Amino acid sequence: MKSLKSRFTPLALLIAAATLLAGVFLRPLWRDEYWALYFSGAELSLADAISLRMVRDVHPPFYFTLLHFWRALTDAEIWARVFNLVALPLAAAAVWALGRSRRDETLLFLFLCAGSYWVIYFGVEVRMYAFVFGLCAITVVAARAALADPAKAAAMAAVFALAGAAAGGSHFFAALWAAMLGFFTGLAFLRQGRFGAFVAWGVASAVAIAPTLAWIVFVAPQENPGAEGPVLPPLDALAYGRNQFLRGLVVKTFGSNLAAFAAAVLCAPLLLRKRDPFDGALALAVLGTVLVAFAIHLGFVPMIKERAFIVIMPGVIYLIARAILAWSPEKPRAGRLIAAIPVAACVTPFLFFGEYFKDREQLDEVRAMIASAGDCAGAPVVMHYRPSEQAQDFHPFMLRMALRGAADGEDIRVIDAKDIIAGRVQRPELGPSACHVRALALVLPKGDGPTHDEARAEMRAAGLPLDTWREVPLGRGRSLVWVEAGGS
Repeated sequence: MKSLKSRFTPLALLIAAATLLAGVFLRPLWRDEYWALYFSGAELSLADAISLRMVRDVHPPFYFTLLHFWRALTDAEIWARVFNLVALPLAAAAVWALGRSRRDETLLFLFLCAGSYWVIYFGVEVRMYAFVFGLCAITVVAARAALADPAKAAAMAAVFALAGAAAGGSHFFAALWAAMLGFFTGLAFLRQGRFGAFVAWGVASAVAIAPTLAWIVFVAPQENPGAEGPVLPPLDALAYGRNQFLRGLVVKTFGSNLAAFAAAVLCAPLLLRKRDPFDGALALAVLGTVLVAFAIHLGFVPMIKERAFIVIMPGVIYLIARAILAWSPEKPRAGRLIAAIPVAACVTPFLFFGEYFKDREQLDEVRAMIASAGDCAGAPVVMHYRPSEQAQDFHPFMLRMALRGAADGEDIRVIDAKDIIAGRVQRPELGPSACHVRALALVLPKGDGPTHDEARAEMRAAGLPLDTWREVPLGRGRSLVWVEAGGS
């Protein structure tokens, strides 16, 4: 395509790749990533990881199972992040293999995906979202190939089933997406009188959602504490869900390349004139996924999060690419916008830098304080672990990893305040210590509220003299550090 022949195209791809790679190494891990490390259970057998860890999550375990085997080489957090650096290029290669007969369309789709917030942001994180994005992109291109060449309908149905099952086996919304895209693709074949293709895609859709249905039947994730959310009045729930959806669609998707979005809007009438069955099936799949998600959110479980709609974004981006490619000279303004797409792709990553390098938990401040608090290697430090109904051993797991080597490359000796209260361990010596950091309460909500008061009450119940120690809040209240008098 002419716009991708711009001299800015290689620069845009380089900026996107550099931003993603920088995030892998520079963005600190946060709680949800530690949950993924916890669920994948690299230190356990697969059977134990599934029965003891993965069943505690809401979503099906396919991603965590792959991560379990990936982490068998090393439990280093950075290695877990490298998984996406392999999964995303493999997904891109699959998209190209399925769509290379429509070269311009596939290249533009891949280019827009490469610069999107969903790839650059989630490609860094140890979570299933980038993996699911790549698989959902494959389902879109499989449906496109099938409807473009009905002779390939059965083969593409098999590809769709495999990609859909892997995606749905990792995230519930992906199963909903596979069900919708499979249904409307099959319906498009039925309207064309191709009953065999309709049946093939019906079977493929059933296969794609089977892992999710099995997880619901045998594990009952709806009863998992992690599935519970605040019950809101219907209008409040609708407002919250709408805000999450629109932030993902408008800010994160359309905002990833405003020139492409604006050009697509101007060219949309030209795309509609083509009346291509694929465009209708894809648009209906996007709409159907959103409507069913809102119905579940309002009627059953408050489940909508901005990131969950990542499953529809490859479809939205493909429709943008299709609209742009429908351009004709009768739309000169759209032509100028199309020419600006690579330039916009160069600029946009810088606009999202605050998101791309966000430090959510700000535990590095705690590590720095421990490192400067004297000789803390092996020193006893009392810890308040925030309760978790989903997994009581999660926060000890997370903080053991997060604070590893904080004392100049050595570990502190963490003592659970609950163990002191229960008499399972002796209270540490409360006199002067070579380490001025004496107690910690981490991964708390921002601010200073009831959760912070619970941490203080537990420390006092363990016999710690908080009134003689200085309390230092870090990370806008996410962490409380108690330092003995005279400590820095």
